[in-house]
Amino acid sequence: MPNKKIKNKRALVTGATGGIGNAIVAAFMESGMKVVGAGSNRLKLEELSARFPGLIIEKADFTDPNDVERLATSALNHYNGLDVLVNNAGIGISGNVVDTSIEDIRNMLYINLSAPIILSKIIGEYMAAAGSGHIINIGSGASYTPISGMAAYCASKYGLLGFSESLALELREYGVKVSIITPGSTATAFGGGVPDARLINKPGLLLPSDIADTVMCLLYQSERAWTSQVNIRPLNPNKKPKN
Repeated sequence: MPNKKIKNKRALVTGATGGIGNAIVAAFMESGMKVVGAGSNRLKLEELSARFPGLIIEKADFTDPNDVERLATSALNHYNGLDVLVNNAGIGISGNVVDTSIEDIRNMLYINLSAPIILSKIIGEYMAAAGSGHIINIGSGASYTPISGMAAYCASKYGLLGFSESLALELREYGVKVSIITPGSTATAFGGGVPDARLINKPGLLLPSDIADTVMCLLYQSERAWTSQVNIRPLNPNKKPKN
């Protein structure tokens, strides 16, 4: 049901075709927002567009800084500005650093960290001039916790946390909020997993909709209030939820 507080707000969601991004797009569209959904897979974007009439889709290569700049400008032009930016696109490739290719390391750093920085710089500049806006970065439990075999991924997510907190201090005086959500284990296909299989093993894992609900809570918050970090974890990963 559309909510007057956020109806017609203009948003860009990256990683729109993944589990969490898909859920965020759905929540935004159902709330009456105007949404640009960006991703790297054209077919999946078109499938998403078919589900949500009115959704604008943008294919982008998040490993290419020039294409990320193009995406930022294009997204701003679609609706003559943006009120919300959700930096959700991300990849995780397992492997010890010495065994991981330089290309894989580069791609994780570009997609998980460089792309959000570029988008936040360009879109944040517009928001600062407008005197309002909200940038929401999707981090990870790995933003705080070192994980063997995921060093490059952790580096990108630690970096995203530091960037978010610093950017928030820079933009708050302009009326722009910056938040980071750091989800724990979530039933998605991230890292090559199969969501249903993950839920069989641990039925109490977070669902993508839990993350989308958290994003919505941030948007519903009073204009006077700012939440810089939200840590969301499964209450009991091994327990089957009642509903």
